[in-house]
Amino acid sequence: MLNINLNKFRNKKSFIYIILFSMTLPIISLSEDTLSFVEDSILNLPGLSENIYIKSGSKVDSLKISDSILEVVIPSGSNFALKTLYQDILNIIPSNGSIILIIDGRDIRSGFINKLTIRTEFSSVLVNISLRVPSANSSYKIDINGNLYSNFVSDYSKMINFIYRPNFQDRPIVVTASGPGLENYSTSFVPGTTSDNCDKPKIEISQTSKLLAQQSIPYYFKFKRNLKKGTRLIDVKYLQIVLNSDPDTMVAKNGPGSRGKETTFFGPLTQKAVIKFQEKYYCDVLFPSGFKKGTGFVGPYTRQQLNRFLDR
Repeated sequence: MLNINLNKFRNKKSFIYIILFSMTLPIISLSEDTLSFVEDSILNLPGLSENIYIKSGSKVDSLKISDSILEVVIPSGSNFALKTLYQDILNIIPSNGSIILIIDGRDIRSGFINKLTIRTEFSSVLVNISLRVPSANSSYKIDINGNLYSNFVSDYSKMINFIYRPNFQDRPIVVTASGPGLENYSTSFVPGTTSDNCDKPKIEISQTSKLLAQQSIPYYFKFKRNLKKGTRLIDVKYLQIVLNSDPDTMVAKNGPGSRGKETTFFGPLTQKAVIKFQEKYYCDVLFPSGFKKGTGFVGPYTRQQLNRFLDR
């Protein structure tokens, strides 16, 4: 049966509905509110070769297990993550609508998810995904419907980060390690493209902007979290500092959010400045994601470009 302790859930409503159809076909469904995990919770999914946990902080509208299949509805703006005992293996944050995530336990091997499916009923949904792969700083080629689409390079923590625009139907997408000596590895997601084939001139970051940003942001800080309108974090203040280091992307000329008066709140002015930033660095931010215009959402590619200002 599903091995998730309901004491590890926090729910704002006074009641939830839990339906268990059988010990071999357990289903947990929730109405009235979002289910939040306040501790790492072991996922007793048939077919798993090792213990996998739903990470603390994950939120879902519903969670269903049928045989070896995990099906989760993730609400817009919420985070859902899976991990082994020591490391994250999947992190998903949808925006502009909820998504359905489907994983077969038999497709999780040695701490890597070999296949997953995401679909949605909303046409404007974007999904930020971080997925663990076998090797750090290694190339992974992406095939869609059997055709080579693009390549990604994993970061130092063996994660690939990308933005996915799902649709109503599933598309078979495979990622294979393409570096020398790497083992084969595949998964299913929709990536963007690389900046190498960008159809616009690539804009380089000015040294003046770098110096202005680095003087006001701690040396140890790095943009690691997705940011959006309504967020209130110290990350937002550092985001505004970077934006204000360039006259083309300044949050405000005076008052809250202006240079020297940066705040921790991500409001409409910050969102507009982020859009300007994304469109200025189109080849590094929007083109790899498959977008033509800025979104105002600070996801993996925007964070990557922000970190270039800090040389991190």
